[in-house]
Amino acid sequence: MPTMFNDLTLRPNQPDRSRRAGTPCGTMTGTSLRSLAVDEFNGPRGDFYKNMFAKCPAGRPDTVDEVANVAELLMGDRGAFITGTDVLIDGGATASYFYGPLRP
Repeated sequence: MPTMFNDLTLRPNQPDRSRRAGTPCGTMTGTSLRSLAVDEFNGPRGDFYKNMFAKCPAGRPDTVDEVANVAELLMGDRGAFITGTDVLIDGGATASYFYGPLRP
């Protein structure tokens, strides 16, 4: 589930041109969605997810810290020129699905 931040809430007194928004999009992390992820892994599509993570370049789902690192970059000064974009944090699973070993 993507988590969107809006820099407007972080820097309300800045001019409009300095406001930015970004969306770090993780996979199944240990966040509040963890119970949903466990249900998915143990549900009817569980084999699909296990296969997906086994064959993606990272070989595993993302961690909370990995998603937080991207959010920190997007919200911080080092990411000031990154705006209006979604950042996929999936260890290469999506690319593997469309172009690699997970391709249907």
